[in-house]
Amino acid sequence: MTTDLWTAKSRHGYLGVTATWLSSDFKFREALLSCEHLPYPHTGEVISDELFRIICEWHLETMVFTIATDNGANMVKEIRLIKNNYISSVERQPCAAHTLQLSVQEGLKQCKAIHRRVKSLQAFF
Repeated sequence: MTTDLWTAKSRHGYLGVTATWLSSDFKFREALLSCEHLPYPHTGEVISDELFRIICEWHLETMVFTIATDNGANMVKEIRLIKNNYISSVERQPCAAHTLQLSVQEGLKQCKAIHRRVKSLQAFF
């Protein structure tokens, strides 16, 4: 599974949940299970309860073993709570795209200082 939570500028949160699996003929399959409004606050407990509700709604309690999330503290806690309270076999898989995005953003911070210096030199000449 993959789960992501994002908040609109209006502070309305949305939780998206997808399932990914291999079919019996080894074809990659993916389905959107839910994309619903999640009321504030977006704590690990609230997210965990909602995710488990979605898992139960789709009767996937015995089929979920990995959930990919971003690195947000609330998402990390969500998986820990799922594991401790509902599905002991589930493991968290950090999302590679989110991790890469954080690395790129950190690198761009270094480039801003260089960019400012180049612009100062450009203005000088």
